[in-house]
Amino acid sequence: MEQGLRNMALHRFACCRGGHFAVLLGLLAPVLLGLTGGAIDLFRYVSHQKSLQSAADGAALAAAREASLEGWSQAAADAIANAYVQANVSHLNGSGEVTALTTVDGETGRVTVAVEQDHFGYFMVGYFKASPQIHVQATAQAIGSTSMCVIGLSSHEESTIGLDSNAILSAPNCVVHSNSAHAKGMRSLSNAVLRSALPCSAGGYEGAAKNFSKMPLTDCPPMDDPLAGRAKPHVGGACKAKNAVHKDYVGKISPGIYCGGLFIDGNSVVTMEPGVYVMRDGPFLVDSNSKVTGKGVGVFFTGKNSFFHFKSNVNVSLEAPTTGDMYGLIFHQDRDSAPADFTIESNYTRNLIGTIYLPKGKLVVKADNDVADQSAYTAIVVQKLQLLSGPRLVLNTNYDDTAVPVPEGLGPTGEQVLLTR
Repeated sequence: MEQGLRNMALHRFACCRGGHFAVLLGLLAPVLLGLTGGAIDLFRYVSHQKSLQSAADGAALAAAREASLEGWSQAAADAIANAYVQANVSHLNGSGEVTALTTVDGETGRVTVAVEQDHFGYFMVGYFKASPQIHVQATAQAIGSTSMCVIGLSSHEESTIGLDSNAILSAPNCVVHSNSAHAKGMRSLSNAVLRSALPCSAGGYEGAAKNFSKMPLTDCPPMDDPLAGRAKPHVGGACKAKNAVHKDYVGKISPGIYCGGLFIDGNSVVTMEPGVYVMRDGPFLVDSNSKVTGKGVGVFFTGKNSFFHFKSNVNVSLEAPTTGDMYGLIFHQDRDSAPADFTIESNYTRNLIGTIYLPKGKLVVKADNDVADQSAYTAIVVQKLQLLSGPRLVLNTNYDDTAVPVPEGLGPTGEQVLLTR
């Protein structure tokens, strides 16, 4: 009888859903509470990490600017970084602490700011994260002490700055900058070498240590086209010549509108008088054993099939105007033109003083000799720059050795700080 009552009680308890629910709820409540708290923790943790990274980025930029003005003073960098972080971290609300540690490298012009958060009252994260709870850092570099000499304007293409074979780009005192966000926006392959005070890529780069004198900085902010606001030369009016051809010609030619282009061939020795030469719907082609020289010369390319091509055995020596619509520019492509290749194959194009501005153009250098090495300075702003075969393109920065002005935004650009993390 007693055994039967016990069995009946157990059976009723087993069949009672209310009892099951209460027991299960009691067992699961801590787990559910933990999961809810963990989800809230994770959201807060990720949010805090982003906030701290933003503060580190801003602190690094501010500290680099201040340190550069104070002779790369560690004290100046510490003060500005700590002040910036404390002013821009607002999520603590009395719980936890944030510290900033600043490292200054005056030789390279870099400032690194490491920001750490600890002792915040998370619900569960504190059990799983070692001290400190969050660590982020950012590095900024001042490049104002150098000059800007190459800007590849393409925002997305592979090899916006590209070297291959035995090519050398020698720009030891200036910045070579690729705007491309592509993972291979800057490339130096095979036996090519890119020598620059600061190779900077908005995206990534491809190449080994042997292919760069300094490894490129990545994630650099894109550079605006410094010549985007320059007015283009007047291109209206009558043609000075149509499909002009000078073969075995020795003498001078004068500026004007060359409809269909200008062709210099044979054993010509041509002096271009000062002024603006407009290539409308045609190329500027120099071939065979021709020699072309000119001071105060600017060449403007507009319309269809408008480009330059200097073939392998020619000699080209040009200096840009010092005044007028094309001051400081040797070559200027119309921004409304279709994309085109501008090619230097010449082994004797060693004096190009001024700026090569091809906003829709690809500059292809594939000589087997030095190019522009005898120039006081040469600056390049192009859609893409490609060095093939065995050229050695030399970009000097001897601005005081010539009367040709450097367009604003190139050459010495003043203090500029880039985030490089």
